[in-house]
Amino acid sequence: MPRLATISMGSAAATLCAGTETSLGFVHSVFKRACNVLRGDGTLLSFSVSGTPNFPSNVVTDCPAEGSFQALGIVSGQVVRCCLGTVAIGAVTIDLGGSTYFPALTVEQPLYRSALLPAMLSHAARCAAVTRRTSANLPLFLALSRGAMPQGAEIALAEPFTLSLWRNLCALSGALKNGCHPEAEASARHLLGLGAGLTPAGDDALAGFMLALHFATAVQHGGEQEHLALTALCERMISPRRTATTIFSQEMLRFAARGYFTDVAEDLLLAILAGHEEVLAPLVARQLSIGASSGADQLLGMLVGICTAFEL
Repeated sequence: MPRLATISMGSAAATLCAGTETSLGFVHSVFKRACNVLRGDGTLLSFSVSGTPNFPSNVVTDCPAEGSFQALGIVSGQVVRCCLGTVAIGAVTIDLGGSTYFPALTVEQPLYRSALLPAMLSHAARCAAVTRRTSANLPLFLALSRGAMPQGAEIALAEPFTLSLWRNLCALSGALKNGCHPEAEASARHLLGLGAGLTPAGDDALAGFMLALHFATAVQHGGEQEHLALTALCERMISPRRTATTIFSQEMLRFAARGYFTDVAEDLLLAILAGHEEVLAPLVARQLSIGASSGADQLLGMLVGICTAFEL
């Protein structure tokens, strides 16, 4: 019987697995690097291989990164049970434990060095521009490397889909800068489900955008009231057309709307805001390593979110 150990658990996952219920749900999908459990409330709980980024509803196991959950005999539809610190999925047993990952905004107040922000934005975009995984967004990163939002002529070389993604992001950014929340909500909905894949590009960019807004709000205001107001706005952005996208994006967006995301993206934003240039390149590289293009699209949203929040 295959037996795995837990390396780390997201705070939401830890809460679920610590409950008294014996059934966590059933297997929704199985991939090489992750097994996703559908809960009764329609949310997902994920179990992933070693080296996977921390996320609130993810449990990182010691299954080797070169291993596969599919090879463990896990199949869709299997009931997932939890009892006495152990999760059972078919013949696979996962011992719970390890460290608990708490989203950055729940445990610390980000440092902020305003004078360095344009340079840090520029440096992050340059780091992305020289990475081969960002080919579709290359014109956008090159333009953002100037330390501000690029104008139309600067992105003329972008592909049609990339231009569509960019125009929707610009519309969202412009509406928020003008304080027009209804228009911002409408613009955000055009990003939902835009693109292909488990998490379409529009969803990834919107998630990164909302996360950056939350971090910017934390350093500019730092109050619970401001956090709740922004969360409410973000929820209005995604709620009306939430089902227009994939269940994986729905899970990602519901946490991003509250300012919670992967530790990779959070570490990158913390470095940008604090002016830690010496760690920026490896953090950007790690962000860009996520998925085929998800990391790059999330980064694009984060950089545009920074430009929006600080009116760069």
